[in-house]
Amino acid sequence: MDSSIDLSRESFKAEKEFVKLIAKVFGISKNGPRGAVVLYSFFTFKQVEFDSYENLNVFNFKVDGSPRLGRNAKPRRIDLAVEEAGKLLLKSRQSWNKVIILLAGGSPSQNAGSLERAKNTVSTAGAKVYVVAFGRNVNFKQLGLLTQQPQNVFTLSSHRELESYVRPVAHRVKTTQGEKYL
Repeated sequence: MDSSIDLSRESFKAEKEFVKLIAKVFGISKNGPRGAVVLYSFFTFKQVEFDSYENLNVFNFKVDGSPRLGRNAKPRRIDLAVEEAGKLLLKSRQSWNKVIILLAGGSPSQNAGSLERAKNTVSTAGAKVYVVAFGRNVNFKQLGLLTQQPQNVFTLSSHRELESYVRPVAHRVKTTQGEKYL
């Protein structure tokens, strides 16, 4: 989840709702699909880890408690967020498909080489990246470097559209990954 300071409070709240709704659609549970949440701004923070909750209610409570990380106009380090997610997936259940859904309210502030390194970490984990980017200042081409297919990038003009994209994103993940995913 993008937790950058230039993201409005409304945008951050909409991201939280998106994460909770998509977790519900995927059926996150103790013995079923699992989810984790990595917040990012200039640095990353693991808000929810795979083994840190017993049910969807606890997962949602942890998502609701997500802090804003941005305190000033530091850069948006999407590369670090994707790398951190990839590291979490390396420690996850090996028999399940691995998915990263990146929420971005702006463009990455690092160069494309950093995104390539992040993509390599994800590839090592055997994961696919899906990008949900919203807002006016988004470089969709640059974010597309993280995915294996252009159809895995969802472009929204505003955070107000996030909720309406839960089902299309979930459908895309399910059709490309099958039903057994993290």
